Amino acid sequence: MHYSILYSFTLGIACAYFAIEGLHLLRVKISHLQNIIGWIFLWWMLMALKDITIPLIGWQDEQVIHSIYFIDGCSAITVAILLMEITSPGWTTFRKTICLSLPFVVFNIMSSIINSNWLDMAYTTFFIAFSLYYLLVSGHIAYRYTQFMKENNSNIDKSSITMLWMAGSILLLLETLWFLTSIIKLPWLDILYYALTLSLWINIVRLSKKVDCLQQLLVIRASMEENSCPIEGESSKNYPFAGQLERIIEQEQLYLNADLSASTLVSLLHTNRTYLSAYFAEVLHTTFYDYINQKRIQLGSVPLINRHPEYTLEHIARASGFNSMSTFRRAFIKEIGITPSTYRSKMMV
Repeated sequence: MHYSILYSFTLGIACAYFAIEGLHLLRVKISHLQNIIGWIFLWWMLMALKDITIPLIGWQDEQVIHSIYFIDGCSAITVAILLMEITSPGWTTFRKTICLSLPFVVFNIMSSIINSNWLDMAYTTFFIAFSLYYLLVSGHIAYRYTQFMKENNSNIDKSSITMLWMAGSILLLLETLWFLTSIIKLPWLDILYYALTLSLWINIVRLSKKVDCLQQLLVIRASMEENSCPIEGESSKNYPFAGQLERIIEQEQLYLNADLSASTLVSLLHTNRTYLSAYFAEVLHTTFYDYINQKRIQLGSVPLINRHPEYTLEHIARASGFNSMSTFRRAFIKEIGITPSTYRSKMMV
């Protein structure tokens, strides 16, 4: 009985959240991404409402349960759309949504006519293949995006990547619990499903409010495509700025600029991003991101810690060009081998 009460309570909270937040996102229209999330939330609200209503009206026969199994699988469409919208802003259109939905609609129509094990197996196989495909595609784009950011930015805002992994987690969670609840009828599985899913969606909405970061993905993707094309008339092994790059970064203390990007160096050195990235990779055997953070630690953080024991680590991180303590700590451990606090303690002995 207590499971039934907790189940109804969890569904009620989920249904109310998806309805209120979904309508809010559609009303304020902050960004295309949040508009998409608003429509997605209305779908999830209908799914929660369905799970609340069916037990109340007593529709518990085998055919209804079988149909619910097929309907619930359609939620994978919403997460696939979110994954693609995060990695390719503006990707979602009415036509693409219809194309994604069509196989699920066909399976649902067939399930209302045919009740057989082979159809269930075919639908489950399709569902898993569909989920894995969009996870792999979005994961590949996320990897390329992260590499691009490391080659072109000295500090990385990971909001979009974090949101992408959360969306991927929802899809994996949906796939696992959807399959388990279809073969094991345990109330706590449904409670766990909605509780975890709701938690992930709340965090996705929070991260999606960092609109500027996400809108930059369009520019970044265009730059990635541009950088993948060789430039005629120049040799990839000829770097006229060799040595000059290192001198400019150290003498002008460019590493102290938290907003330093590869574009700044491209302008100063009169080159292009392709050759600059190649120089870091082929000559310096690192990335722009790691090289700049290395200089921040060697020439900024370590001297400040040694000379100014009164400074807080937060102040030292900011003064060295880092925009977050987590990035500062990771870079310090990578370069020195120990944490900043441990290093300071050893220097004070």
